[in-house]
Amino acid sequence: MALLRCDKCQTPLPGSAVNTHVPVACPACGVAMVAEVFPAFARPAARGRTSEALASAEDAGCFYHPHKKAVVPCDDCGRFLCALCDLELDGRHVCPTCVEAARVAGKSLRAGGQRTLHDQVALTVLFGGMAVGLITVGFATVITAPIALFLVIRYWNEPARSPVPRTRARLIVAGVLALLQIAGWSFVLYRYLYPANHLFL
Repeated sequence: MALLRCDKCQTPLPGSAVNTHVPVACPACGVAMVAEVFPAFARPAARGRTSEALASAEDAGCFYHPHKKAVVPCDDCGRFLCALCDLELDGRHVCPTCVEAARVAGKSLRAGGQRTLHDQVALTVLFGGMAVGLITVGFATVITAPIALFLVIRYWNEPARSPVPRTRARLIVAGVLALLQIAGWSFVLYRYLYPANHLFL
């Protein structure tokens, strides 16, 4: 256990002189001082975490330290992490890059902060619109198709930047379906504005 000492004479201070919030005289030199410490002052020093070196070519390496053995993937981005890089928050394992990115963006990495897969969101919007369209004679797709197309364009490069191998297949499917729905509604609008008897004039 660490000892708190007088700044002037370096005499160890008794426990009764600590955290009194009022000046207390040093028992050796008499100088008045206010000594306040955190509870961690009395705890033994904690040892830092260490990571193991790769034992064989079959072991996965840490994304940040390729020669260190990965023990867990980041729950936010999927990168493999060694014990040194693994930061645990509310039972979730995240990497330093995700923590910093969340800090800069002002977001929380607490429980529930899973990574959003925008290609899946685009497909969900499209198929959700088609499902509702079965009830509303297709009118929901007037809104959902442009939203899905926006998501495809906005997040086109997301799979390429992902540390987990992903393709643009879902984005392509969502984009094609969205364009087909928009083309269908454009045709319906054209036929409404220009009835059949004026099509060939």
